[in-house]
Amino acid sequence: MYRRPKLYDAIYAFKDYEREATIVRELANARKQSPGNTLLDIACGTGAHILHLKKDYECTGIDLSPFLLKAAAERNPECKFIEGDMRFQELGQWFDVVICLFSAIGYVKTFDALESTLAHFYTHTAPGGVCIVEPWLFPENFRDGFMSLDTVDLPDYKVARMITNSKVGDISVMDMHFMLGCSGEIEYWETKSELGLFTEVEYREAMTRAGFEVEFDEKGLWSRGLFIGKKSL
Repeated sequence: MYRRPKLYDAIYAFKDYEREATIVRELANARKQSPGNTLLDIACGTGAHILHLKKDYECTGIDLSPFLLKAAAERNPECKFIEGDMRFQELGQWFDVVICLFSAIGYVKTFDALESTLAHFYTHTAPGGVCIVEPWLFPENFRDGFMSLDTVDLPDYKVARMITNSKVGDISVMDMHFMLGCSGEIEYWETKSELGLFTEVEYREAMTRAGFEVEFDEKGLWSRGLFIGKKSL
């Protein structure tokens, strides 16, 4: 899916990116003490959040997928986009607001990687700046064996995605089955996503060790909450 921007946007068309961007802006501006207005969106996807944040911030996006980044750049030609891995990327600059949304942080899988990744987030956050991270599901909220079905039914573009969830140690495994109908042809494929199941305590600990003053907003953007890290001046 991360190689197909049109499919990505179609599957996640239910997300109200404008509303989510408003929440992020309000949370960040209420806490930010740094004087600038730069924003780094880590794992930015097709740039749908940036579309609604760029009026208030000078935005930069990072993502591992060059295909999604191409779509993000087409959607936001005035913004900067960088292909890179959030676990290792070194940009050599600070940002007043750093965000990592849609549970992308779960892809680091292990607690050691979570710690080192959040340390990178801290490095890229300006003194007095804010880092907002949307977690993946906490272990107690993960439903082993749960099945889900997402569909898209447009006149010339139809998608069915079925996911089965399983748990292997501290890793959630999502086996995904796609069926795509386009231009009179039907395509089917399978793929797998693995995300680490970290507790609220582990997220707090990793962000605190990185250097952030941490709070957790239980409401968040939809159902997973938001960790908000403040970097001292």
